[in-house]
Amino acid sequence: MQTAIQISLSLATCLWLQSCSQQPEVTTLPTAAPSVNKITLSGSHTIGSILSEIAKPYETAHPGVKIEVQENATWRGIADVRQGTADIGMVARSMKADEKDLLAFTIAKDGISITLHRDNPVKSLTDKQIVGIYTGKIKNWKEVGGKNVPILVIHRSEGVAALEPFLSYFKLEKSAIRPDVVVTETDELVQAMVGKPQAIGFSSIGVVESIKEIKILPINGVAPTNENVSSGKFPITRPLNVVTKNPPSTSVKGFIDFSLSQEAQAIVKQKKFAPVK
Repeated sequence: MQTAIQISLSLATCLWLQSCSQQPEVTTLPTAAPSVNKITLSGSHTIGSILSEIAKPYETAHPGVKIEVQENATWRGIADVRQGTADIGMVARSMKADEKDLLAFTIAKDGISITLHRDNPVKSLTDKQIVGIYTGKIKNWKEVGGKNVPILVIHRSEGVAALEPFLSYFKLEKSAIRPDVVVTETDELVQAMVGKPQAIGFSSIGVVESIKEIKILPINGVAPTNENVSSGKFPITRPLNVVTKNPPSTSVKGFIDFSLSQEAQAIVKQKKFAPVK
């Protein structure tokens, strides 16, 4: 009897020791991914090329923020902000009277000037000559001091932001233009001019300044430089704006404020545009 009791006690002790030696199960909860605050920009290619670069140091300094730049067109940037599909619109022109529902912040300035092929010997054109060329009254380069070759007029399609300041300065109606080629994007303009020394176009100074096949002419005797654009001396200038539908959120305002900082404005200058500060 005593032996049976001893055996039972021994078994109970063994089972107790075995249960104590087992480690309790540890439940590992999934680690939540760090939240990312995405700021979406939509609109002008010209401004997009600047803000894509400005976004890099901003994202580095703010790991929880992701800047997404969608380059399309000024009108699209306005539409996307109004519809709420973009936080910031990129508008490469002055704001219109019917756009007072938007808040605009100018982050840079740009000039619009006449572009020729680098092999064209013409170094300058008067305003009257430019109007004559675009309206079809002047059709050969020899009429303005160039070679005896026909002029190939490259025009910009309606809706392109660079078109409005060009027409406004030269007091031209859209219907008066007599183009040979119509393009939308600056890349298309460059492609149309490369290999065609007889071509003439107009574009953003900042966008085409570094393209070796193209040269930029002065307007009314004023050189197309960042300094002249920034000071307002250059005749055809435009603001490069970012716009929001409502007063910007803290994160959106943070990026806009950074775009106006000395660090960001140095990037504006590196990109061949005129800084505002």
